[in-house]
Amino acid sequence: GCENTRTLKNLMQENHLPPWLRHRLPLVYIDGELACIPGLTVCAPFAASLDESGIIVDWQKPDMVYT
Repeated sequence: GCENTRTLKNLMQENHLPPWLRHRLPLVYIDGELACIPGLTVCAPFAASLDESGIIVDWQKPDMVYT
């Protein structure tokens, strides 16, 4: 999964995700392994190749988050 190369904190920092929004970020696991962080990345082992069908998970960050 993604955690083998970078930590979740690193991924969120690299994508400029504000600290107060990080706990609201959905994490998608397959068989206990992080597969996708919608809106940020798909972990390489779970990415569909050009000749495969796949699923796109679309998550939109809220415009304004106060908590």
